[in-house]
Amino acid sequence: MSLNQAKQFYGFLEDVFVEKLGKRVETTLRERLSSAFDFPISDQNFAQMRDVLKRDTAKAELTQVINFMTGIDSQLQSFIYLFIYFVYFKEEKLKSKINK
Repeated sequence: MSLNQAKQFYGFLEDVFVEKLGKRVETTLRERLSSAFDFPISDQNFAQMRDVLKRDTAKAELTQVINFMTGIDSQLQSFIYLFIYFVYFKEEKLKSKINK
């Protein structure tokens, strides 16, 4: 399975993870932040932080699923694509300067 096929096949999981992992995000925030400050953090603030972070958490989970199912590190592959693009772009730019 290619990376693009996996993203198409498993992409729906991102929205599922947003809903299912919200509580885990809030629990982690409470565990790690409650003692980090000299003041109490309200439930409302924890809920707001959860809402900000749950989409990113879902994306990270989806990336792990895709990496596992494809055997491809999608973040590394994205970096490689960008690297190749910029190398190609620079090469084309240099060629155009030489040909002038």
